[in-house]
Amino acid sequence: MKLIFIGSGNTEFCDFSNFQSNILLESGEGQRLLIGCGTDCRFSLDDRGLAYQDIDEVLISQVGFEQSGGLVWLGIKRKFDSTCKRPKLYLPKYLYNQLWDHHLSAAMLCIQSHIANLETFFDVQLIEHNTLFSWDHVNLSLLKKPNEDSILGVTVDLRGSHILISSENSLTIEHCFDAYQKADMIFQPCQTKSDLTLPRTHFQDLTKLPDSIKSKMWLYNYDPGELPDALQYGFSGFVTKGQEFTFS
Repeated sequence: MKLIFIGSGNTEFCDFSNFQSNILLESGEGQRLLIGCGTDCRFSLDDRGLAYQDIDEVLISQVGFEQSGGLVWLGIKRKFDSTCKRPKLYLPKYLYNQLWDHHLSAAMLCIQSHIANLETFFDVQLIEHNTLFSWDHVNLSLLKKPNEDSILGVTVDLRGSHILISSENSLTIEHCFDAYQKADMIFQPCQTKSDLTLPRTHFQDLTKLPDSIKSKMWLYNYDPGELPDALQYGFSGFVTKGQEFTFS
C-alpha cells in the first residue's frame, strides 16, 4: 500500500515544479483513492502518467480550489466517456450543499438542456464525522474540530500505522494535540513565507511543538521559494512532489 503526494505545495506554485497538495492512496492491486482533487489535478496526475480514467474514488474533506476545484474536470470527463462509470465521492454530510450549491453547480448544473445535480456525476457516499469507513480494507475517518462543523484532518490506518493527514491551517494546539499524540505519522500543512499575517500555520509556530510530535511530522502545502531546514528543527522533513510512503 502506498501513500503518494502527487503535489505537496499550495496554489502559488505556477511553474509545474510542484502542484497543489493532493494525495493518492494506492493499493497493491492497483486500486486508487484520490484524497483531495484540486484544480491542478489533471496536471499532477498526468505528471505520474495517470488520467481521469484511472481515478474511480475521491475523498473530499474541504471545499476550495486546492481540495475540490478539480471535481468539475473529473466529473465532466468521466460523464462523457462511455468507458467510465461515475466515480465514488466520499464527502462529509455537512459539506454536501456547500460543495454543490456554492462551488460546482455554476459549471455543472446544465447538461444537454437537463438540470444536473451532484449525483449526475458522482456516486456520493456521505460520511459522518469521527466515523470509520473502509476503502480496500483500509480504515479512514474524518476528524471533526470540537464544537465546529469543520474537519481537523483525515486519519488512515495502514498496516498497523495510524496516519494523520492534517488539514488544520490555523494551528490550535488544544484542537490538535490529542490527534498528534495518537498518530504514528503526521502530515501537516505549513506556511513558509515570511509574511506572518496570513491565516495559516507558519513553520515558526510548528517549531514550538514538542520534539516527540515534530519527529513524526512531515510538512506539506508550503509556499514556493527557499525552505527552512526542517531536519535541523526536529521534523521528518518537507514532502516533495511525487514522494511515496510505502506500508507493507
